[in-house]
Amino acid sequence: MNRARIPLFALALLVLAWIWQWKFHLPELPEQVATHFSFSGKADGWSSADSFRRVYFWLQAGITIPMLAFALLIPPLARSGKLELPKRESPEEEEADRDFLSSQLLWITTLTFALNLQIHQLILRCNLDGTYQLGPSSWIAMGLYLGCLGLLTRKIWQRSRPS
Repeated sequence: MNRARIPLFALALLVLAWIWQWKFHLPELPEQVATHFSFSGKADGWSSADSFRRVYFWLQAGITIPMLAFALLIPPLARSGKLELPKRESPEEEEADRDFLSSQLLWITTLTFALNLQIHQLILRCNLDGTYQLGPSSWIAMGLYLGCLGLLTRKIWQRSRPS
């Protein structure tokens, strides 16, 4: 699983950034926090800081943990026959496909974590500076995420076609 090292390292760095965000930014939130924004990025929904913290934690953990588990379980599940992948000419090619699929899903997990981290950082910043406006960087982050997701999906699709 050599292909998995880079996305796992990137995810570990993002988790450290998330911990830093929790330690230094979340305690500074005002009692009422802008949590929903209109299409233009202006705040139009509010919640308590405690509610925001709980939702943010469970959203990040609830998305990342299952995605990470599935990505890491692909090789053993495929080896045991519980997950079917296209047949290849040799066992080495089949193993390479399993590792490839696992690493691509790890990249998707890492990108999803990064997007969630970035959007919440923007929400934290607009609440801490009192502007209650997200600005265009939220749309840029979403566009980059969807572009990368499209590229990774295309790579998976091209590779998974039977030979």
